Amino acid sequence: MGDGHKQYNPIAMTKEYKYDIAFSLCKQDVKFARELIAQLNPSIRVFFYENNQEELIAQSGPETFGRVFNKEARIVVILSRKEWSESFYTDIERNAIIDRTSVRNEGYSFLMVIPMAPGEIPSWYPTTKIYADPQHWSIDRLASFIEFKLSDEGGAIKKLTLEDRYNNLQERIAAKKELVQKQLSADALDAVRNEINTIYQLVEGKIEVLKDNTLWATQRQTWPQPLPGAYFSLSGVILEVKVSAPDETRQKIVSCQDYVLRLALYISTSEVTNLWEEAKFNKPFRVTEYRFLYNGMQKGWSIPFRLDKGISANESQVLFRHKDPELMQNYMKYYDLKDPASSADIIDEGFQLLLALSSETIEKYI
Repeated sequence: MGDGHKQYNPIAMTKEYKYDIAFSLCKQDVKFARELIAQLNPSIRVFFYENNQEELIAQSGPETFGRVFNKEARIVVILSRKEWSESFYTDIERNAIIDRTSVRNEGYSFLMVIPMAPGEIPSWYPTTKIYADPQHWSIDRLASFIEFKLSDEGGAIKKLTLEDRYNNLQERIAAKKELVQKQLSADALDAVRNEINTIYQLVEGKIEVLKDNTLWATQRQTWPQPLPGAYFSLSGVILEVKVSAPDETRQKIVSCQDYVLRLALYISTSEVTNLWEEAKFNKPFRVTEYRFLYNGMQKGWSIPFRLDKGISANESQVLFRHKDPELMQNYMKYYDLKDPASSADIIDEGFQLLLALSSETIEKYI
């Protein structure tokens, strides 16, 4: 499992660091990172942007990212794939890491690269140092490798007592309860209402791209009030993009989760020009519904993970809950939300799928 010939770094052995480990990753690896961090000893101080948003909001985000990876973390773990370093923040992280390896002459001893896809590692990182491969090792084993790396670089890992584990559990419960409560805040509601305007603009932009299509018959039907919705038909396939809002005359308390973004696909079965009417009476062959998740810097639409019977009182305090009186009567009143996606990504994916489905036949010949 070793690094080969380790480059001894006396500075790391004596220096105090703000963080033990800093994680650099692409957005598609957030879930994996979250599960990996959960396996680490809770006494380890981890920088992971999802958990450090308050700090990033209070300070200048780019400067904070650069400083953490350049000098404030004892070791850095990269969850590597070919897209890594292409985003704004991972590019900052890459530059800070390279500066640390060469300009500050720390070599690679502080760095651990985990390839999230076979062979997808930074071109400048020695392949001989790759030993933590998620294709061959479980998450708990990878966590053990990271802890070994931290110890090897002079980091202290505390042996946990019952009190430590219990306090850590209580802190995580409190943080999740705070996140659930934050969805009721004025900032959260402002964010989701602003996002509705963004969705309308995004849909108009996509329709603009496809409206002059000369290969397929196209139709559109949009309306801005009371909430933005759109039906767009391309070669017999109908895409519905719709936002629904809570009825505030029935709900005394409103959460940003009470706004729902729905994307649905229908096959046109008639010559009806009213797309809304046709969709109303036809059954969609694909439907995805999203609820808004707000956490300060992080916001977007998540697919609810619905929970069925058997939710205990302890579990219910850290879960999201439907406010609709009709839904609250059934077992689907609790759900969880993770990994919000941006409106731009969701709308683009929906229109790309519409284009792919409507062009299936001609694709065979070109």
